[in-house]
Amino acid sequence: MPVEVVRNGSGLPEPNADPIKKALDEKLNIDITLTIYSSEYESQLAARIAGNDYPDLFKVSPLQMKQLAKEGFLLDLTDLYADILTPVKQYQGEESLTYVLVDGKYYGFPSPQSSVTLSYNTLWVRGDWLELLGLEVPSTLEELKTVALAFVNDDPDGNGSDDTVGLSGSYTSAFDTIFGAYGIGRPGTFYARDGQLICSFYEEEFPTALAYIRDLVQSGAVDSEVWAGLNSSFTREKAIQGRTGLMEFSWSELVKDEYLEQMAAINPDTEWVQIRPFDGPAAKTYDGVQDIGTPSSIFAMAAALEQPRIDKVIEIVNYLATPEGSNLTKYGIEGVNFNIVDGKPVRISETSFNDIGHVWLYQFLGRQPEAEYLGVRFPNQQEYINFVDTQPRIWGLSGFISIPEGYNLADAQRFADEEYVKFCTGERPLEEYDEFLEELNTTFGYAQYYEHAKAELAQLGVLD
Repeated sequence: MPVEVVRNGSGLPEPNADPIKKALDEKLNIDITLTIYSSEYESQLAARIAGNDYPDLFKVSPLQMKQLAKEGFLLDLTDLYADILTPVKQYQGEESLTYVLVDGKYYGFPSPQSSVTLSYNTLWVRGDWLELLGLEVPSTLEELKTVALAFVNDDPDGNGSDDTVGLSGSYTSAFDTIFGAYGIGRPGTFYARDGQLICSFYEEEFPTALAYIRDLVQSGAVDSEVWAGLNSSFTREKAIQGRTGLMEFSWSELVKDEYLEQMAAINPDTEWVQIRPFDGPAAKTYDGVQDIGTPSSIFAMAAALEQPRIDKVIEIVNYLATPEGSNLTKYGIEGVNFNIVDGKPVRISETSFNDIGHVWLYQFLGRQPEAEYLGVRFPNQQEYINFVDTQPRIWGLSGFISIPEGYNLADAQRFADEEYVKFCTGERPLEEYDEFLEELNTTFGYAQYYEHAKAELAQLGVLD
């Protein structure tokens, strides 16, 4: 039976050169077709929906899922999850179904919550620069400033040139671990504490954290290009070229083999070290916020889909929930790309996954367990993966929150973003923080949005 799955992505090989397609076709007696849109995915999908040209299974964003469910377009899976979709529910974990809950009913197949709780990010420092300057990995905010200034002023690469910066990255995430040192989340994040919804803007410690960041900025310890909001590839290139020695970054964007090789070609002594959450000022500190309200993927079916196509899609996702199906869409073909050794998957060689770089496109149920998957795919990065997996995080809930009808959240976020930068750079005095909150709450309606968020999250049961 032909089955079409539509999603965003790239890198899909031709059908006759796709071993994952071949394996699924043979196992399930189907002819699966992946239709991949590399850009403007949501508008492409919307056009197909408007023309009643809907696929058998398709990827949706959380917001899109809620809208389509309320419009009656998506197939209600509630009864199926209680019966024939039990394998999927067991694989995902029942708590993951919260991602696809709309008005008390389930409308999709979410990725597991366990894959959402594993952050890739942490604060990194050039260990070889520390050694050259006789410094230790910073463990307090005071030591962070000392190290950052030394990287700016003391020629940490020893080339005799004034060509290095301190803390780099994008202002949207560069200070995550600093906010975490105060026990709070980055600007505009929502999270629970003692059963109550917290917004970081309303935290008493938020202005204090801003004062530290402003001092860091005005001392010259922060890269001036932080405020440009540049993408990760730009920051990584700075790291590869040896221009920065401190940054909040993803291990997958910094220490994969190909990036380490590029850095070693320029300086074979390059060493990046992960930094644990700082000691204080808060009694409990964190390595930033990890939003657990945004699944990596949701796939859904149209309400208009008929039998036997519904049963065939169910057969596919139930198979992907088995160890065999899950391994296929994570590691490829057993005996070709990986083997099972002592009950665990192990890649056969360093080139085992070269021909299945697209395998993630078939992960309609996400992947589980995430840390194991990453360890198999990237064994040389296991220590970095283990590190990020064990750091204390604030569990963010923003992804669970819908946008109330008629509310312009983008305008509120834009205003908050602009004022946050002004506070950090000293363009706006911190004495005006209460005025900022008043304008955010009234002119931009953020107080009403906060109340909406509290009610919605209480209904979902995620504040406990």
